[in-house]
Amino acid sequence: MADVPPPLFILCPGYSFSSVVCAMLGEHPAMHGFPELNLFVEETVGGLLNYYASERGQLHGLVRALAQVLEGEQSQKAVEKSWRFLEAHKGWQTGALYRYLLERLAPLRGVDKSPTYGAFPERLERLYRTFPHAFFLHLTRHPWDAGASLYRVYGAKAALGIGRWPEDVANQVEQYWVQRHQNILAFAKRLPHHRYLRLQGERLLEDPDRYLPQIVQWLGLRMDEGAIEAMKHPEH
Repeated sequence: MADVPPPLFILCPGYSFSSVVCAMLGEHPAMHGFPELNLFVEETVGGLLNYYASERGQLHGLVRALAQVLEGEQSQKAVEKSWRFLEAHKGWQTGALYRYLLERLAPLRGVDKSPTYGAFPERLERLYRTFPHAFFLHLTRHPWDAGASLYRVYGAKAALGIGRWPEDVANQVEQYWVQRHQNILAFAKRLPHHRYLRLQGERLLEDPDRYLPQIVQWLGLRMDEGAIEAMKHPEH
C-alpha cells in the first residue's frame, strides 16, 4: 500500500468546537478537513454498516467524503454511488477504507474530528494501530459550556419527539464529558510527545493568530501568511 501523509485526528467529546477547528485546519493548503467519518467505531465496513443500521445519519459524513473523493462532487447520484461502494466493500477493514481515502487525497493531509473515537479505548487503539505515525490534537472546552450545548441537544430532540429527556440528564452530561477525556488522556500516555498536543478550543477561537501558527509548526507544515490567513476563513 502506498505511503500517505500522517493524518491529524482531533480527539474530544462532542460540542468542543471540533467542527469549526477542523474546518479551519482543513483550509491550510496542505490539509483536507473531513466531515465526521466515524470509521474507527468498528473493525470492518460491514460491522460499521450494522452498527449504524438504525442511525444511517451517522454515516452521512463518510458517504459525503467518499462521494467527493470518488466523483469530485457530493450530488445525489455521487452519494448513492458511495452507499453502493460501502455495501460492495463490507469485508474491508475500516482502516483500509480510511487509507483508501487518504491515498486519493495525497499529498494533502487528512483532518478527522469524529468525537465517537474517544468514547471507547478500543476505538482509539484501532485508530493508532492503523496510523501509528498520526498526529493527535486533544481539544478541550470548559465543561459548563460543553454541558450546556449537550443539554440543548437533548431538549431539541425531546421537542421533536426523538428520544426522551433522560431522568438523570445532569449525570449523563457530566459522565459524557469526563469519560471521554479520561479515555483520551489514558491513550495519550502511549504517544510520542511530538505527536500529541492539547489545546483549549476557546483560546484558539479567541486568538487564532497566536495558536494557528503553533499548530502548523507542530505539524511541520508551511507557516506563511497566506496559509495562516486561509485557516482564519473556514467558511470558504
